[in-house]
Amino acid sequence: MKILFLILFTTFSFADLSRNASGIVSDNQTTLEWADNESISKTWEEAINYCEGLSLSGGGWRLANINELLSVMGGEPLSSSLYPNAINGTFVNVDLSDEYWSSTTYIPRKDEAIRILARKGILFISPKSSSFKVRCVRDAP
Repeated sequence: MKILFLILFTTFSFADLSRNASGIVSDNQTTLEWADNESISKTWEEAINYCEGLSLSGGGWRLANINELLSVMGGEPLSSSLYPNAINGTFVNVDLSDEYWSSTTYIPRKDEAIRILARKGILFISPKSSSFKVRCVRDAP
């Protein structure tokens, strides 16, 4: 297993999330909408196809890239205001031990992609044939 270490020098603004009855979580800061209708695991290619074929509330979904996932995942302990974890609380179909595929391919190896551990926001590299959780996103209409 490979772990990807990144040092980010940026200002983080944590998500401002709300959930509707259809299972869509809206981020009022980024204007992204997140599908939270089920918890499923798929290979990377299956995840891409699943999101592109998702018809929830009109379609237009895609597998989230690593930057989009970082906007809602990471930080612990969950109750601490020092390390907010936006996915905790608003998202229903999530376990903080889950690892999620990103649509981001690992450039040195085209057969690998980046995934993220929901609780801590740690990034890993895995073969695209592995199976991890799927989080679909779209731009708000």
